[in-house]
Amino acid sequence: MAYVRFAITHRPYVLVMFRPELYRADDPQVAAARERAAAVLRGGARALAPDPAQERAFTLGAWSAVHGFAELWLSGAFAESADGDAESLARAMLEAVFPRRARGGAP
Repeated sequence: MAYVRFAITHRPYVLVMFRPELYRADDPQVAAARERAAAVLRGGARALAPDPAQERAFTLGAWSAVHGFAELWLSGAFAESADGDAESLARAMLEAVFPRRARGGAP
């Protein structure tokens, strides 16, 4: 949810983050920020993955889901994008993609 929240409240940053030609990719501060963000994402995926062998797949799935959601929301692709609640919709989408039973909880 933090990824979606950041993307929506810091749109200009998100527009640049995945365009390395727009920033100095070799900047140590950029590398450190990238690693901190990756660590948070991996930690969340680790909590979701039912098996440690699936951690990478869950990391990629979670990142793809939230990044795709944020891009679609920001582009106005969802009917709710104009005046809806991005966090509630993202939470519902994530629950559908990563149900509680996949996280070890009750269905």
